[in-house]
Amino acid sequence: MRTPARAYTEAVRRTILLLGSHPDDETTAAPLLLKYTRAGHAVHIVSITGGQKGVRPHAGVPAGEALAEVRAQEFSCSARTLGAEKPFLLGYEDQGIAPLEVFWDAMHRVRAVVNEVRPDVILTWGPDGITGHVDHRVTSNLATVIFQERRLLTCDPKKLYFFAFPESVVGSNANPLARKHDFLLVNDCFITTVVDCSETLEEGLRSIDCHRSQFRPERMQELKAMYRELLGGKIYLRLALSTAGWPGERERCILDGLG
Repeated sequence: MRTPARAYTEAVRRTILLLGSHPDDETTAAPLLLKYTRAGHAVHIVSITGGQKGVRPHAGVPAGEALAEVRAQEFSCSARTLGAEKPFLLGYEDQGIAPLEVFWDAMHRVRAVVNEVRPDVILTWGPDGITGHVDHRVTSNLATVIFQERRLLTCDPKKLYFFAFPESVVGSNANPLARKHDFLLVNDCFITTVVDCSETLEEGLRSIDCHRSQFRPERMQELKAMYRELLGGKIYLRLALSTAGWPGERERCILDGLG
């Protein structure tokens, strides 16, 4: 019999790991992360790259070490805002983790982080990376391989989730932020989990304010409006791999089924 969400969110401290590619990727699930830290769970966030190429004209910071240093400070600010543990910034070259040698090295280091923090649940990008970004797609591959290669783990993560934007919600406006390209959407039949984060929405979205090198104030407001108005304060996920069984209906909590 499945354990009701209330029983373990109040009684058992779980560990959640968000595996991101860049120092602002955790904002994708910011209200969700705050929801679980507020409930007393441990949340860890990882950025595989240092975001060294994320140059934005408004910030006036050149690519390379100077930008990586600024983004590291922003990453720490965001982690504090979300109540997360000290973040892991692995510092690989932005847009440079796809080459095979780097991929294997990154896999070794990410696996070491997984074994250190011992997560019950891992969150990351799906194979589409939502935006198609190569670093996002590589990160998805890393997480999937690490999760399924159980013999190399000294811990027992139970569930791997991919971020998702459902067609029914975003389909009529697949480019809500006027990006170069549309978001890559997921058909609703593959959405397994919808978490209502309305209670932590506004405070969680403050993590976006930390990333001033990446977003002008008006862009920050556009991002926040997307979460409020388009997504309605909900975070949508796709359960990719699980040793905790498969939900018979849509989950409302990423800790469902952990016992």
